[in-house]
Amino acid sequence: MYRNKRRRLKTARSIPEISMTPLIDTALTLLVIFMIATPMIQKSFKIDLPKGQVKEDKGNPDLNVFIDKAGAINFNGKACANSEELLKELNVHIGNGQNKTLCLNADTLLSYGIVAELIHGIKKSVQGISNVTLSARTA
Repeated sequence: MYRNKRRRLKTARSIPEISMTPLIDTALTLLVIFMIATPMIQKSFKIDLPKGQVKEDKGNPDLNVFIDKAGAINFNGKACANSEELLKELNVHIGNGQNKTLCLNADTLLSYGIVAELIHGIKKSVQGISNVTLSARTA
């Protein structure tokens, strides 16, 4: 009888151990996967905006258009083959909306003529855009 009490005390005192090795392995594996996958997921445009001295409050533009140094156009995460396709997408996106603000983010190395033609095309053929702003990064 005395022996049973000792045995119960020994079993009651033993604390089961949780192995942390699989947990750490899983966490590190997930970390590596996210480190590799994140740059692939972000299909962001690489744009070097021109430098500016003045900080302006852009507010919250309704539409964002990105043009890289090669002239590739991106609107709302969708690549547009040329400016005509962009104008069609803008017309579809705006619909009957009025007084929208479009923010044009063009690369520094992009020709001024391309940007000017695009702004002219937007003002001429897209109804409902009240302002076209150009982005610059502050130095």
